[in-house]
Amino acid sequence: MSQNPPEGPGEPDPRSPLTPPPGQSGMPVGGAEKPPRRRAWVVPTVLIAVVVIFAALAAYLFLRDREQTPQATPSVSATPSATPTPDRRTVSTDPLEPRLDTTVANTSYKLTPEGWAADPDAVAAGAREAFTGTYSDGTTDVAVTAAAFDTVQGQDAYSEQLAGKLESGGAALQGEGSVYANNTGHYWYFVQADGKSTTIVWRTDDGVVLSLTGPADAVQAVYRNMLI
Repeated sequence: MSQNPPEGPGEPDPRSPLTPPPGQSGMPVGGAEKPPRRRAWVVPTVLIAVVVIFAALAAYLFLRDREQTPQATPSVSATPSATPTPDRRTVSTDPLEPRLDTTVANTSYKLTPEGWAADPDAVAAGAREAFTGTYSDGTTDVAVTAAAFDTVQGQDAYSEQLAGKLESGGAALQGEGSVYANNTGHYWYFVQADGKSTTIVWRTDDGVVLSLTGPADAVQAVYRNMLI
């Protein structure tokens, strides 16, 4: 399966204030003709009638409101939390060594004649089996490690352990992300403290953790073309 290479990312327009339309100054344009004068007794009578009507309406509303039984505010139940997505990753039980490239496709890198050697440190960390080796094109070497675990939890823990050890040792993390085009796997890409050597640590999400260490162009060429 081909792998993704490591990766190293507006403001709203202001609105001008609106101004009043021309001619709307708030003053009347012209005087209106006054209505005919009413007889003096009409105004007090109308005022008294209006006051009585409003008083009666206010009393009615007051008594109606007192007679109504307050309704309880419906309680709002808490929204249940979302169910965690189950981890559907499965571990491959295939032997590890046959899965490792001896010749890296599309490159000049091959496993050196020394072949694969057991990696006791990874086994001590819980790996079912683990190997170290070296890919070389005759001029440049890339160190490789690979470890297979019986659980994805073991795989995850060991990959994070390797990445954490590199960072605490002075390596600078340059990027991390998915390994494969279907967004599975995870890699961490580091530049070592010497500023020259680089290391990629990645997990396959089927139980295997690998690392490559060497010059940046060589490491990335091997990483992109390993078939595991």
